[in-house]
Amino acid sequence: MVPGDQNMAAVLDLRPATTYHLRIVARNEIGDSDPSDTVTIITAEEAPSGPPRDLKVEAVDQSSLRVTWKPPLREEWNGDIQGYQVGYRLASSNNSYVYETVEFSKEMGKEHHLVISKLNIYTEYAVVVSAFNKIGQGPKTDEIRAYTAEGTPQQPPQDVTCTTLTSQTIRVSWSSPPLETVQGVIKGYKVIYGPSDTWYDEESKDTKITGSTETHLHGLQKYTNYSLQVLAFTSGGEGVRSQPIHCQTDQDIPESPTSVKALVMSADSILVSWLPPERPNGIITQYTVYYKEHGKSDTETVQQKLLPSQLSYEATGLKRRDDYVFWVTASTTVGEGEMSQ
Repeated sequence: MVPGDQNMAAVLDLRPATTYHLRIVARNEIGDSDPSDTVTIITAEEAPSGPPRDLKVEAVDQSSLRVTWKPPLREEWNGDIQGYQVGYRLASSNNSYVYETVEFSKEMGKEHHLVISKLNIYTEYAVVVSAFNKIGQGPKTDEIRAYTAEGTPQQPPQDVTCTTLTSQTIRVSWSSPPLETVQGVIKGYKVIYGPSDTWYDEESKDTKITGSTETHLHGLQKYTNYSLQVLAFTSGGEGVRSQPIHCQTDQDIPESPTSVKALVMSADSILVSWLPPERPNGIITQYTVYYKEHGKSDTETVQQKLLPSQLSYEATGLKRRDDYVFWVTASTTVGEGEMSQ
């Protein structure tokens, strides 16, 4: 409402880039006149007054991030949206954003996206998005941070050592690779091990997975030289193997001698022969030949200790036409092993 002697009025608080219809009505004490003809105007555009909505950032791979968002609210456009500015920078830095431009899609409510590539592996980036029209650029979204996908460790675990505990157990310990070379979060370690004499054959190797920097390898072959390597792995894959190290399991008592045979040499002598155990489990220090008359008690058993180089023994002074039982054992520094058949 304006006084009757005025012929000008200001209409305030209108929206930018919006069509308005105006009419004027005169009023006196009796009432209102007919309205004037309608005048149509369009207010001028302004830069967008609101940021894009629903900004999301997720890793595509080790060097790419996918950024998605929706346009600002329609009443905040203040004109026709021409496109978007997507800015990104290292989250750990205060450098200016690097911007890429994305064209506007006229499909209402459509989600826009951009794949940012050539980024560092497993690195956190900060991302913002703003809309612009022909007047200027609108406000930025809140900063969203995300990591690129994990890579694989570029260096092996450090200070790998092994210690023999028993004839079948070895302890292995190490420290993690330098953190700046991991390119991710270490999920665990793999210990690859196998007998050194078959190390060239991948099928002869075993693998143990652990989350710590120390583990025990059990059930190993006795008195056997083992080669070992350790690697770290992330969700991106396996890292570099350490250089092989070597440990030998301790000696143990041997298995029984094999191929034991007895041959009658004369009326009162029998020759017994054998072959070394298939698994000596150490260095053979002696063989022991046992014999007794068949059916007699163990207390009447005769035993004869022999050098490790001897693989036969002739028992003499035996009773004629008697049955005799023979068996052989092998010994290491640990003790006497199993009896043969």
